[in-house]
Formats: sequence, structure tokens, C-alpha cells
Amino acid sequence: MALLTALYKKYTKNHTCNIFIIISVCMGYIFLAPSQGCPVDWDCNAYIKMVDSIAYTPDILPHYTMRILPVLIVKVLVTILGLSIEQSFNLLSGLSYLVFSLSFYYILNKIIGSQSKSKLFTLSITLMTMASHHAMIQALVNVYQSTDALTYPFVLFMYYFTYYKKQYHWVFILTIFGLITRQNLFFMGELCLIYGLITHKKIINLVYIGLAAFVYILLTKYYHAGGMLLATITPADNFFTIEHIVFVIQESGILNLIIPILPITIFVFKASVKFYFKHWYLLIYTAITVGQPFLSYHLTGANFERIAMQGLWPLYLISGILFYKHYLNHKYNTAIFLMLLLYSSFLLLIIKFSPAVAEPIRLNLAMLLSLILLFITQLHKFKSKNEQPLCS
Repeated sequence: MALLTALYKKYTKNHTCNIFIIISVCMGYIFLAPSQGCPVDWDCNAYIKMVDSIAYTPDILPHYTMRILPVLIVKVLVTILGLSIEQSFNLLSGLSYLVFSLSFYYILNKIIGSQSKSKLFTLSITLMTMASHHAMIQALVNVYQSTDALTYPFVLFMYYFTYYKKQYHWVFILTIFGLITRQNLFFMGELCLIYGLITHKKIINLVYIGLAAFVYILLTKYYHAGGMLLATITPADNFFTIEHIVFVIQESGILNLIIPILPITIFVFKASVKFYFKHWYLLIYTAITVGQPFLSYHLTGANFERIAMQGLWPLYLISGILFYKHYLNHKYNTAIFLMLLLYSSFLLLIIKFSPAVAEPIRLNLAMLLSLILLFITQLHKFKSKNEQPLCS
């Protein structure tokens, strides 16, 4: 016991051990991912062509040609490092995942307070997010989906500079770079800037909003992307029927994307509703990002999970923040910390080594964790009630 106590004290002195774990997991995913090639009909062919030129060309779908930032980075990697195009996209996807994972851990620590007792919890939530669903690491398998991999750190930092720092010049810069990465990042950035204008009376945000919109319209016109963007949000004729909506919900697997975080979200459901109403920019961004492939499911099909996850992963961050603040901030409960770490570790192994059977296992694990958390919290309430002194 003394040895375990000594090890724990040494562990909680700094974040070195956790950072090493996160980097190791990232490296494992990056280097062990079974890299796919580029099938004939996939959008990766557009990104490969764009390495030669980012100018408008009618033989590439216009909403792809607007995503020039990943291609420009790959162009630099090819020119300077002498890598192949596939290796460059692979490196970009891997680095994006690594930056996102480390930044998630850092930002979560910043928001909940970097106390010694929070380190296990922050590590657990970070690992849980990194392995929440196969869609999170799909960009590492399909190396040409770097637009997906880059989306995660962009949204994370937009949220951080809006919610925590309130530094909207950084939000504007991220919005400009984001709109040439993936179209939904433009909407996230604009919503954050509008939130800052309304809530914090940042008048300069009016200029930022106008400039970002001007650049977006300019690019849309140059790449003739307006018609295609409209097509991606146009539902099928039979969409608004109960049968079809139920079919899309079942077929898309939307519920599978949030199963891992459900045990925690259930405990902070009321606080989550209040949070999302207060921070409506995040709620609207999620609705746009999930709603687009949902409405056009006849076009997105199997790509739904990959696209929707870009809007749903913030639920992991928000639920983690609220759970810690409501349940763990003023009391140390080793059992909860260890259970969450064990749970997230199982998710890592499942997603990595058996994604085909991951869904039923993750559902059962989530149900088990919910019951354990319920038991621990109720036990704590019972003990606290019995320890209260009687009134004289």
C-alpha cells in the first residue's frame, strides 16, 4: 500500500506520464493503421489532383476544390521532405490526430483546473474521446481524409478561444483557415463570432464576421460551389415520412457515436441542457454538421458516421467538464477515477483491434458503467446523509 501511495504521489506531480500515454496511443494508431489506397470513385482522387493545382477545374467536384489547406500542406511536405503524396497525407492525418488528442487533454485540464486529483479523470475522458468510435480514427486508415482529421483541432480551438479565452481575433484566424479546410468550419467560426458580438459586446466581431463571409462567398463563386452545397442539404422526396426518418436513424448508426459518453451524460443531463442553451453556437454547429449528412443520407450513406462525428465529439468534452464540476470537484473518489480509466482503456482496445464487433461490446460496457456510477454516487449520498450532525 505504501508503494502504491508513493507511486500515485509521483504520478500526480506533473502531466508527463499522461502525455506519454496519449502520444503512445496516437503512435500506435498512426503506425499500426492498415492504410488504404484510393479507390477509383472516391473523393481522394480530387485531393490528389489538387496537389498539382488548386485552381478551379470542372472535372473536380467544387465542394472538394474549396478544401485547399490540407492540399497546400501536403504540397509543402512533398516539396521539402521529398515524401510521396500518400505519405504526406498520412503524415498530415496523423499529426492532426496527435495535435487534437494532446490539445484536448490540455484544454480539459485548463477548464476544470489542473489539480493533482483531476489527472486520472482528464486522461480517461481524453482516451475515451480518442477511441469513442471508429469514425474518429478513420482519417488514419483512409489517409486522404485529412480534411476530417484537421476538423477536430480546428473546432476544439475555436471553442477554447470562445468559451475560455474570449479572444475572438484567434477565432477569426481559425475561421479563415477553417473555411479552406472544410465548409462546416466556416459556420462554426461565424457562430462563435456572433456569440462574442451578442454576449461580450465585441464590436470588432462585426468586421470579422463580414470579412469571413466575404472570403467564403468569394471562394464559393470562384469554385462554382454554390449549387453543389445546396444539393448536399436537399433531402430526398420521401425524406419527411416517419418510416424514412426511422430508417435513417437505424441505418446511419448515429446513436453509436454517443454510446461511450452516455453513462456520464446521463448524470449531467440537466446541466448539459442549460450549457447548450447558454452556448448555443456549439449546439447550432452540431445541428448543422449532423443535420447535413442526415438530410442527404441518400448521398452520404456509409459516410454519415465519419461526417456526423465532427459535430458530436464536443459532447465528450462538455460532458467531461460538467461531470467533474458537479460530482468530482469537491470530493475525491478513487473508484470513479479508476472505473473511467478502465472503461476508456477497454474502448481503446476494442476500436483498435475489433471494430467489427465493437458496437454491442461498447453498449454493454456503457450500461455496466452507468450502473456502477449510479451505485457509487448513491452510496456517497447515503454516507454523506448519515454523517450529517443531528440538530440540537
